[in-house]
Amino acid sequence: QMNNDAGGSVAAEFVDVAVRRPGRVILEDVSFTVQAGQVHALLGHNGAGKTTLLRALSGLIPLNAGQILTSGPPAVVFATTRFPPELRVGQLLEYRCRQLSIPLRSTREWVDRLGVRRFIKQRCGTLSTGMNQRVALLLALVAGRNLLVLDEPTAGLDPQGVQQLSELIYDLRSSGYTFLICSHDLTHLESICETVTCLREGRLTAHGSISTMSALVSNAEQIYRTSDDQLAVRLLAQRGYQARRLPRGVQVGFLDDISGVINELVPRLRTFARSSAWLGVP
Repeated sequence: QMNNDAGGSVAAEFVDVAVRRPGRVILEDVSFTVQAGQVHALLGHNGAGKTTLLRALSGLIPLNAGQILTSGPPAVVFATTRFPPELRVGQLLEYRCRQLSIPLRSTREWVDRLGVRRFIKQRCGTLSTGMNQRVALLLALVAGRNLLVLDEPTAGLDPQGVQQLSELIYDLRSSGYTFLICSHDLTHLESICETVTCLREGRLTAHGSISTMSALVSNAEQIYRTSDDQLAVRLLAQRGYQARRLPRGVQVGFLDDISGVINELVPRLRTFARSSAWLGVP
């Protein structure tokens, strides 16, 4: 069941949401809110109920109990979203404009802003994962959607693609758009999200800011990539942090003042960037 609620600064509110199947509870008593203008993470292991919740939000499956209130129709971009392979991107956009009864010229700003112009003549079947995501976001934005829901947005993306996606999300957020992101990529979530909701076996286990959630994790350690991991371990130890080298970077306990630490160490290391985070999940 999908309801709309235009009040206040809440973009989406989940109230006692339950989805059940014969002999199985997929979601039970899930309640949380996503504030307008936020980038919010939905976190959980496989089978936690994340994708089911997104499908309920998009109206693809009914609720057995509770309700979902949104400030406007959401646009849900699933990792498996694909378009007719024989159509060119420009043709797909023209079709979308006819559906919405809007002039094609009104989409020019979004086409340029999302970087779609460079491949607008390509057939959809030849698009990379990153290109495909940009087209999906374009179709949502030209339809006037302000709540954008992304399911596993970094799946299949190379590091450059992940960085480009992060920059795009930051850009859109600064324009007032709200994001609800479901992902296993903890690095990406912690670097771009402000708040997070954790699910386990269909029930909400935690909800709050990124810093609050990190404090709840007993082994809230992180991995960082640097230009000289051996030097990084030595410099961190001099500052009182316990750190050790791993094949994929430097493992260190949660850094409360991460910006200050990075600013202090970069002159010596040249690079000190988060590689992955939260080795444990509430």
